[in-house]
Amino acid sequence: MELDLRCKGSLSVEHAKLLTSLEPEVRLEYNEYIGELAKINNIKGIEWLNQVTCRNTFISKVHERLCKYSLVELLLAQNEEVTIIKTDSYEDEVILKRICVKANKQILVTSETKAKKFIKIFLVNIIRSLGLITNMWLWSKLIRKGRKFPKKSILLLDNFLFIDSFDEKLKFNDRNYGLLVPELSKLISDLEIWYGPTLIGINSAAKYISVIKKIRRSSEFILLKEDWLKISDYLYAFYFSIIIPLKIKKIPQWRSHDISEIVIIEIEKEIGSNSLVSSILLYLFIKRLSLANVDIKYAIDWHENQTIDRSFNLAMKRFYKNTKVAGYQGYVVPDYYACKDPTVYEFKSGSLPNEIWVVGKAHLKKKININHLLTVKTAPGFRFMDLIKERSTNTTSQYVLVVLPIFLDSCREILQLCIDSIQYNCTEQKVIVKHHPAYTTKDFLSIVQEANNDMFEVTDQSLNSCFSCAKIMISAASSSCLEGALFGIPVVIIGSRNMVTLNPLLGLLPSNSWSVAYNKDEFLKAISKKYVTNYDKEYYIESLQNKWLYDFATSIEK
Repeated sequence: MELDLRCKGSLSVEHAKLLTSLEPEVRLEYNEYIGELAKINNIKGIEWLNQVTCRNTFISKVHERLCKYSLVELLLAQNEEVTIIKTDSYEDEVILKRICVKANKQILVTSETKAKKFIKIFLVNIIRSLGLITNMWLWSKLIRKGRKFPKKSILLLDNFLFIDSFDEKLKFNDRNYGLLVPELSKLISDLEIWYGPTLIGINSAAKYISVIKKIRRSSEFILLKEDWLKISDYLYAFYFSIIIPLKIKKIPQWRSHDISEIVIIEIEKEIGSNSLVSSILLYLFIKRLSLANVDIKYAIDWHENQTIDRSFNLAMKRFYKNTKVAGYQGYVVPDYYACKDPTVYEFKSGSLPNEIWVVGKAHLKKKININHLLTVKTAPGFRFMDLIKERSTNTTSQYVLVVLPIFLDSCREILQLCIDSIQYNCTEQKVIVKHHPAYTTKDFLSIVQEANNDMFEVTDQSLNSCFSCAKIMISAASSSCLEGALFGIPVVIIGSRNMVTLNPLLGLLPSNSWSVAYNKDEFLKAISKKYVTNYDKEYYIESLQNKWLYDFATSIEK
């Protein structure tokens, strides 16, 4: 039997389901492993900005690899007739050979790539980081007209800004906090509300120029890091982006296996990386605000516990010791995304906010079970407020709605299964595709060729507009899965055949309200079955109540 563990390979449905079932246990081991890695290397301060310590399983591939190694261990222990194991990387090949030897199994292990040369990785990182620094420094200096600075004490909102965050009339589309800003502005008079955005998908000079021009012309209060950082800050960030990853010299074993190869490659990917440069610059940005005597009365971190969140919280604790920071988790994603659930060792590192806000009571227990030291509270699901409204459907025009995650490989897998299943069985079925806002439609169609199939209609409409006429929703990984379910739309999660299935509804909603489909037969069965679609929405997504707004406004103005 051939076991194909490559990223673009295909496991049997049985093995794909087994891989997914192993993930929760491996995740707990992974959390402990990263804690041990940090401990034996005495990681502290901004050294926590290294991706390998972050547990961001969508960036670092250590957890995904451990899940696949765990699958191999189990199959070998069950004496399954595995004759060949195919992998992507030389590092995987070396480790899997060790696992097979330890299990006394003679199995051919192959990989498609040779060991990556560090010098090539390093040079690519340096070029990208210098490009980032050039864009950040240059265009903010050349496009100065319209710069704004705080005139009062401020409430600082950490958020994301995309290429399409402004419409043609320069109205800002706040995907993170929704109604919070307009409603809160009515209640506070002594504070200004400012956004402190991280730019997403702004990866060229043209996009940088376009976004900065829109920010300058917009009426929104937006603090650009670039307006506050100095040349010395860029040099500092660049230098320490090279130094910080080198702090890790000792690598612990996992299940008595030497897995140093995959940890080392993660470390090498970070040396001089633009993501590390960005995280350090955010830290220095908060420092510059403090030196300029900008009075931050309260801060809300859009908290995913990524390196940028760590940077934000480490800086606030150092330069704004008396300012309270709330970490708002205004999203619902799969538990596979390990970093979203902070650990005890992260709490002790000082890289977490003062308290964590989740969007409903359904999400409280999970956080506390992982870290009993956390202060966890519920807050309104600002971006989900339209879910509270009753759904009005158009029965004359109902379609299959495909909502795609940010991960391009997952997008391709979902669309291909739709093509294989719907196109040849429901030829008259209308299929609407909604891609992630990190991509423009033009860019998305050029990258994901499957989306150009004639059966798909790619839309730029808002998600809520798409929901109104959807009879079923196809997706994976995204918060949109819960949004669709609470809107009363049956949800089908596409099961992955090459990695762990990303199901944000597992353990959250009853299993009779959604399905997982790994192949054409399961897909066709899933889109035709009956689902429970009535829920206590307030339990999953807390509504925006006047009392909450008043209490919050009062607390930050004290």
